[in-house]
Amino acid sequence: MEQCRAGTSPEGWSRPPDVEELLKLLTSLPDRLDEDYAAGKLAEYQGFTSRSTGIHLATVEEAIDFDQYHEGLHLGVMLAYRRLVA
Repeated sequence: MEQCRAGTSPEGWSRPPDVEELLKLLTSLPDRLDEDYAAGKLAEYQGFTSRSTGIHLATVEEAIDFDQYHEGLHLGVMLAYRRLVA
């Protein structure tokens, strides 16, 4: 988490992340989220206000919904970078 907090960059990494490991983690996240949610592991969620948007996420369901928007932003940037270097 520390490597990916707001304001961080890859310049501070001791080594680049392993692409295969990242893909494995990313593809397993939806199942892990479903399992953790069903098991009540997210019941103690405390509200959070996004610094970048100012949106307050009062419930875990709101946070999960917001995550889809947030990840979409990342995807858009990656696709733009790919077009720039292609």
